[in-house]
Amino acid sequence: MLDGFYALFYTGKVSSGFAMIVLINGIVTGADVSGGLYDGKFTLNADERTVEGTMKLTTPPGVSLVTGAPASPQASTQEFPFSFPADLNEQIVQVQTPTGPVNLKFRKIRGFPS
Repeated sequence: MLDGFYALFYTGKVSSGFAMIVLINGIVTGADVSGGLYDGKFTLNADERTVEGTMKLTTPPGVSLVTGAPASPQASTQEFPFSFPADLNEQIVQVQTPTGPVNLKFRKIRGFPS
């Protein structure tokens, strides 16, 4: 089952970071240690091998991105598509953001009680 709480470790061209992400019923939401907010949607393909969706990252003023993009004096938002293997746990995947590539490693913390 894909739904659950995930630790997300990410690395870009100039630095790295950590976030907590929740996947539930096709919705992605989360936050990182720099105050970045993640919101998006996903679908599990019919073969249940691939997760596809879109993500919106909103960063607060003064936060530089791990891709090397400079800090903005106001909050900024970027959106990007993603496609990952459905078994995200402990896999390293890459996403192309508008400011450059970012490597992601998901670690499932727990699922939801049934």
